[in-house]
Amino acid sequence: MATYTAHFNFYLPAEGDGILNGHTWGLQINDNFELIDTMLNDLTAMKAELPSGGSPGQYLTWPGNNWATPPDTAPAHASNHAPGGSDALPWGDIHGRGTTSSKPAATAANANFLYYDTDLMKLQQSTGTEWVDYEGASGSGGGGTGDGPWEYWEPRASPASPSTLDDEFSTSPLDAKWTTVNWSTPAIKDVNTTVPLALYMKLTTTGYTIPCVLQPIPAGDFTIYTRMQGQSEATNTSNAGGGIILSNGTTAGAGNQVMLNSLSAGVAQAWLYTWSNFSAAGSQQFLRQEIARYLRVRRVGTTYSWGTSEDGKTWTNVVYNPAFTPTHFGLFGYCNQTGSVHTSFDFFRYFPSGSAVLGALLSVNRA
Repeated sequence: MATYTAHFNFYLPAEGDGILNGHTWGLQINDNFELIDTMLNDLTAMKAELPSGGSPGQYLTWPGNNWATPPDTAPAHASNHAPGGSDALPWGDIHGRGTTSSKPAATAANANFLYYDTDLMKLQQSTGTEWVDYEGASGSGGGGTGDGPWEYWEPRASPASPSTLDDEFSTSPLDAKWTTVNWSTPAIKDVNTTVPLALYMKLTTTGYTIPCVLQPIPAGDFTIYTRMQGQSEATNTSNAGGGIILSNGTTAGAGNQVMLNSLSAGVAQAWLYTWSNFSAAGSQQFLRQEIARYLRVRRVGTTYSWGTSEDGKTWTNVVYNPAFTPTHFGLFGYCNQTGSVHTSFDFFRYFPSGSAVLGALLSVNRA
């Protein structure tokens, strides 16, 4: 028996402790010493196997016959789930959003990336060499790379039942249903010419004089809706733009007006103002620093709600009831600055409801 057990002390019980057979007790003690001796020998062997040159705080494991050092880091994952690969992860979010000019180059590094172009109002995908309209997705309204159908909200979609008051500005000259006021003021005004499929006005320092196109307002509730772009050649000025106008007449130099104006490039700003005589500014009802490419006015009873939106889906609304009874609605341009402003309108739409849905849910399939 090894010498490791020489310094252990044990209590030997008396007969009264229940031990009747001294020989049996002696054998049990001897067996215990044998187990302890085996344990000490094992520990000695393990100590002998410890690697030299270890560092403080180092962790080791004993799998059964030798020491091992656990790895400091987990093994690298074998796949990055690259788009288009066999284990590609589905697209859950748009990988970019902004104007056409801020869209990154379609390089190989961003192949298959998605980008929502706020100028085109389209979701596009990089092929690695160019941006193309995104066509394929698995399921409704989601990402992925299936054959479709892929559903998306299109704020510019034509109404299922267009009104005779609607104008898509697809033919020139201006439709005869419009009455023009101060129409000699714009330096240039045309339809589907300077800007394709749009009513365009170029104004140069026209002061408070408002050129506009108007139509009679039908009785009852309504929603009117347009998408516009206002670009100023002057810097740091908001005295320009264009938008939706309500008036109680069509005679230059007379009547009262309320105008919802937007300038979406140069200075992003939207405001609501009262006017008179198509040439004199009145009081401001609200002013917001925002991009407002979409404008709408809703009337329910005698309550008017003026709405602005960047994407045609999420709207900011302000209730303001004119002090007069409007008889006409339409579109206008505005330039009270040194330097021209370019204003264009993609469409004008009328709905005989104060809660009409603007735009439509469309779907596409991979060709």
